[in-house]
Amino acid sequence: MKVCTIYNQYDRMKKPVGYLVYFEQEKSFFIELCEDANPCEVPLMFASFLQKKRYTLDELWSKRWVQARIIPSDRQNLGQILRDNNLKFYDEYQMLILGKGICSHDDFCVEELPVDDIQCQMIYERMKDNIRDVMVSGEEVLVFYRNGQTMRYDVQDLTERPEQQNYLKMHMQDVCILPGGYGMTWNLVVNVYAMELRNKGRKVDVTYDDFCKFAQNNIVNTAQACEILDCTRQNIDDLVKRERLEPISVSARNKLFLKAQVEEKRW
Repeated sequence: MKVCTIYNQYDRMKKPVGYLVYFEQEKSFFIELCEDANPCEVPLMFASFLQKKRYTLDELWSKRWVQARIIPSDRQNLGQILRDNNLKFYDEYQMLILGKGICSHDDFCVEELPVDDIQCQMIYERMKDNIRDVMVSGEEVLVFYRNGQTMRYDVQDLTERPEQQNYLKMHMQDVCILPGGYGMTWNLVVNVYAMELRNKGRKVDVTYDDFCKFAQNNIVNTAQACEILDCTRQNIDDLVKRERLEPISVSARNKLFLKAQVEEKRW
């Protein structure tokens, strides 16, 4: 992860109005705005978010801001530009840093911060309100936040658009966490951001640590099930085929079971 400060290039103090967070592996951008920034003294795109007291720009808006400040990928002489700057391929982040994010629309620029910079640590602190992990149950999602909070959401909480609700109902198990825990995505077709969920859902008094401890102590694999029942893998497979034992997860080489369900077969 890389963090850049966003500030007015004519400000000698380089007071930031926001920070650009970039995830290299996923090539994803997110912008964190400073809560004390003046809407009249920030890039135009940021002003509307500040007026609504929204201090995190989602991936779409963040990328739009970046793309408006870099050479486009379809530039006619792009190859020569890359060679002149010792770049082997087109990369949006590298193009942004190369030009310091300066454009004709305003007076703002970006500057990459060292990893140990105190401002980077501040961004890490702010990210504690993001998502740590998710668990799907039917048409509901249990979301574990990094701040220790756990919330339960149904499809209606996740999106108000009927077509997206229908998609989620068909693909609930396909959920993945967006870089930095900024939200969840279903096959990149439906994105739901953490900032959109903070005033929705129902609080659950189960922590992520509780969930992990439960998984560690109450889920067993095929080999462990064999030990509990003092039988072979073939016996376990036979129990599964006869629907006497139901795995909670199946892969090519292994199966996972609830320990209590396995122990019931000893009675």
